[in-house]
Amino acid sequence: MATLDIDDVHRMLDLIDAALKTLSATHKTVVEAREIAGLCSVAAELADYRTTWGPIAGVLGIAPHLLSRYTTYHGPFQVPDATYVAQRIRSFLRSQDQAFRSPQLPLEPPSVPPPPERGPITDAPIQPVAATEWRYVQRIGDLQQKIGTLSALLEDIIQTARGSNLPPDMSALTEIERAQLIAVLETVLAVLRAPMAERSILKKAKGMLGGVTKRVAEKQAEQGLGEAAGTAREWLSDILNSIWPPGM
Repeated sequence: MATLDIDDVHRMLDLIDAALKTLSATHKTVVEAREIAGLCSVAAELADYRTTWGPIAGVLGIAPHLLSRYTTYHGPFQVPDATYVAQRIRSFLRSQDQAFRSPQLPLEPPSVPPPPERGPITDAPIQPVAATEWRYVQRIGDLQQKIGTLSALLEDIIQTARGSNLPPDMSALTEIERAQLIAVLETVLAVLRAPMAERSILKKAKGMLGGVTKRVAEKQAEQGLGEAAGTAREWLSDILNSIWPPGM
């Protein structure tokens, strides 16, 4: 297995950011491999990389047959697909960067911020979750990497949900559901960055992510959001089982 060091991670992040910039600026529906050569080169470089949890395609949440097209420069590529692949690779690389930087945190229970206000939405308010079961988390080794991976993925989901301007008939979530998702995931990020984790909040997020995948499947819309939510739910379930082993 290839070894990533911090310089590798930063170099590949620069290439992915350049590819995403190209994809966001294009008015075409498809691009050639030469236009996103940086994305293809990073995919090829990561192709043989195996993480603690298996081959890179599974960790990224990208179907192997889809990822292989980028590793072999087998274009042309649909712009939405290329954007999704680039975002997933960027999330993974950012999680590796966070693992390198992981600070030693104080052992004080964090105060979880209330969900942020979201504009003029007044009905169907977000129901607060009682934070009652805190546990100190030893953020070392695999668990630190898992938390970093999940944090980067949640940030991408928040960004995707917040940036959506789809009409109602093309959107998997209502405006209220989207605001609730963003608020809960932002609270989870605050918990994941703290030295102690809280079980009820994480379980609430796990259920909400499952609900997102269900709505995406029902409405056949926002497939990228649904795949990311499903992958995040799996990571969150794994982290919950690591902190609170089954039966506890």
